[in-house]
Amino acid sequence: MNKRVVLIGAAAVIGMCICACVAIAGFAAIGGLGMTQPAADVGEKFMQSLKAADYATAYALCHPALQREIGSSQNLKEMVESGQAQPRAWNFTARSIENDQGHLEGTVTMQGGAGTVTLDLAQSGGEWKVIAFNLQPD
Repeated sequence: MNKRVVLIGAAAVIGMCICACVAIAGFAAIGGLGMTQPAADVGEKFMQSLKAADYATAYALCHPALQREIGSSQNLKEMVESGQAQPRAWNFTARSIENDQGHLEGTVTMQGGAGTVTLDLAQSGGEWKVIAFNLQPD
C-alpha cells in the first residue's frame, strides 16, 4: 500500500474522531442546560414575582423550611422592600444542579441599586422550590 494513502486514511480517521468529540461535547453542554432549566424557570418566576410585588406567589415558590424561616408573605414583602432589594432587572450568568440542589447566580438591578443575586433551590415533592436567596448590593 502506498504510504501517502495510509497517511490520508489516518488523517481522515483522526478528523472523524475530532468531529465526534466536538459533537459529544456539544450535546453534553445542551443536555446540561436542559437539566438546569426547570430550576432556572422557578428562579425566574420567583424573581418576576418579587419584581411585580406579588409576594404571595414568591412565598409559595419557597421551600417549606424557608417559609417557616420567613413566616409569611407579608414578612417577605417587608424583608425585600425595607432593604430596597426589590429587583427591577436581573441576569443569571451561572446555573448548576448537583444532587437535586440547584444554584443560580448573576447580576441584579434593585430599587436600591446594582448588585448580585444568588438563588439556591431544592426538589420538594417533585417540584423545585427556593431554599435560599440573596440580593446583595455592590
